[in-house]
Amino acid sequence: MPALVRNEDDVKAHDGEIVRAVGTYSVTNIAPRKVLKELPDGTVVQSSKVVGLVLEDESRIRLWLRPDDEMTALTGKRVMAIGKLRAKPPQPPPHVAAPSPAPELLDITELAEYSGS
Repeated sequence: MPALVRNEDDVKAHDGEIVRAVGTYSVTNIAPRKVLKELPDGTVVQSSKVVGLVLEDESRIRLWLRPDDEMTALTGKRVMAIGKLRAKPPQPPPHVAAPSPAPELLDITELAEYSGS
């Protein structure tokens, strides 16, 4: 079973692993900027809303772009997301702006409301 991630120490301890991250679902509007994401079918979606999990120690993990109906249903709720944790994004080439150093959850396979302890 994947490790449970609830705070910044857990994030550091499980970098690169498939994890179960638990926190409060949060949506941030970054307009007028937009984030682009290529979906597995090759289509590209863009949004000015970025989703994250606020962990128990107020640290955050980015979930990036998520479906609109999910954002509406889960904003402010406690959720569990399963995916690959990356504690720090890789350095981009010199001609590309550096990303935020915030941890992120990639390849999310499951995301749902969570009532466990």
